[in-house]
Amino acid sequence: MNFAEVLVAALLLAGASSGSLQIWAAAVAASRGAELGLEQLVELDGALLAAEQHLQQALAAPLAGDCSLAVAAMAAELAQAPLAAGLERQLEPQGGGLWLRLQAPGLPQRQRWLDAAAMGFCSSSSTPEAGGDGTPG
Repeated sequence: MNFAEVLVAALLLAGASSGSLQIWAAAVAASRGAELGLEQLVELDGALLAAEQHLQQALAAPLAGDCSLAVAAMAAELAQAPLAAGLERQLEPQGGGLWLRLQAPGLPQRQRWLDAAAMGFCSSSSTPEAGGDGTPG
């Protein structure tokens, strides 16, 4: 093997090694990005659970027989509840409960239905969807 062949082989080896390292670095970066996204989704889910727990502690006793009053109290309490930095909260009262939606930039929205009667803040027979005898309308 002469010097030119050795030089070409060394250049090919260096090029292949460089390309391999770049691919490996890109794979590591993608893996870290996915891991970070998963951690943020876990934080969103934790924030939903914390909001539900906050409601249970703040509104420990039944509020009223009328669920619309209980839903308004739930929304007011959640609006004042602490929220982690970078999270955005939406509250949407609907019928006998409310939708709590949380979102962080670049992540899918997480949501949870909080039912006033199911949480014990009003009687289930007073929900708008229920008949006078407590059965679904």
